[in-house]
Amino acid sequence: MRLLLPLVLAAVAPAQTTTNLFDIYSGCTNFTSRGVLNTNAGEYLQEIPATHFSGIGHDPTGAATSVPGFQYVTQDQDASTVETYSIVVRSDASGQPDASPAGLLLNVGPLNTPSGTGTLAWQVTVTLTTPTTAVPLCNTFYAGLQFSAANWTNDGQSLHVTDYPLGDNPAPGARTLTHNCLNGQAVSPPFFETLRMGLMVEASVLHMGNVDPTLQTTCLTGLGNRSFGAGGMWPQCTGPTGPRTDGLDCRVRDVRSANGVFALFLGGNVGCPGLPLGGLANGALYLNPAGPFVQVAAGTLDANGLGVATVVPPNVVPVTVVNRFLDFQAFSAGPTFTLPGQLSNRASVNYLP
Repeated sequence: MRLLLPLVLAAVAPAQTTTNLFDIYSGCTNFTSRGVLNTNAGEYLQEIPATHFSGIGHDPTGAATSVPGFQYVTQDQDASTVETYSIVVRSDASGQPDASPAGLLLNVGPLNTPSGTGTLAWQVTVTLTTPTTAVPLCNTFYAGLQFSAANWTNDGQSLHVTDYPLGDNPAPGARTLTHNCLNGQAVSPPFFETLRMGLMVEASVLHMGNVDPTLQTTCLTGLGNRSFGAGGMWPQCTGPTGPRTDGLDCRVRDVRSANGVFALFLGGNVGCPGLPLGGLANGALYLNPAGPFVQVAAGTLDANGLGVATVVPPNVVPVTVVNRFLDFQAFSAGPTFTLPGQLSNRASVNYLP
C-alpha cells in the first residue's frame, strides 16, 4: 500500500555539499511506500541497471568505486515511536536483487529515525567513516533501506517514491525500478516507480532527461516538461506522425569543477571497466574513442557544480533510434581548465515507440 504524499509534514536536513548526488528522480514525488512489505520487516530497494549506467562513483583510477555516503527521503507515520533501520546494497540475480546472504554487498546500521510528533519525513544524508568500495562498478545493483516490522499504515517507516505516469514520463514500455526483499525472497511491487534513494559520490555524475512538450497538468510541467528520472532512461519516439517524439537534455553534477565547464559525448559503449585516461581525467572512459565519438552538447557549471544543456530538441530524433541504446558520457573541468578533469558515469538512453 502507498500513501498519498500531500498528507506529509516535511522536515528537511541540510544537504551535503562536497559530493555529487546520483539518483533516479524526475523531480516529482507522489507517494510514500513500503512496497509490498506492509506490516512485515524487509527491504525496499532501488534498481540501478547496468543497461543504462556504469562507473557510478568510480575512483580517480576508474578501476573501482568509492562511495562516501547515501541520501534518501524517508517517512515515519508516527514519529513519536523511533524506527530502527539499515542502508543496504545488494547484487543482481537475473534481473532481481540477490536476496541471499551472499547477495548483501553492504549493510550500514542500525540507524534510527529522528523523533518527533505526528507524521514526519526527512531528507537524510549519511556519510560513511570510510567510503565503501562495495558498490559495483559495472554490474546492476540495488540500494535501499531495510525496514523493521510496523503497524502499517498507522505507524512505520517508508520511502518517498515517484510514480509514473503521475510523477515521471517515460515511454509506455518502461519498467518499474523498485523491488522488495521479504523472507529471503525478491519481489517487484506492482507499481511503476522509483525511490528517493541515492548515492553521494565524489565522481562527476551524468543524467539524461527526456523533454515532452505534449505534457499537461503534471508536476513535470513546472520543470520544463523534463524528467531526469525514468523518462531520461526510456524516452518515447513515435516519429513524424506523432503523437510524441521526446527531446533530450543532459545534466552534469560536479562540485569539484564548480564555475567551470562541461562537454557531453556520444559514442559506442566500450564496456566496463572503462579506459583510463591518465593525467587527462579522473575516472575512466566508457565510450569507444576509436568508433563514432562526437561531442553533442556543452555548457557551464554553476557555483554548486550543476550544469544542464540541450542535446536534441523535441520532434527531431529519427525513428531509427527506436529500441536502440544511445550511450553518453561527460567531461568537466574547473574555471581554469586545469587537468586532470573529471569523467562522469556512462548514462544510456533507450528510445521506445
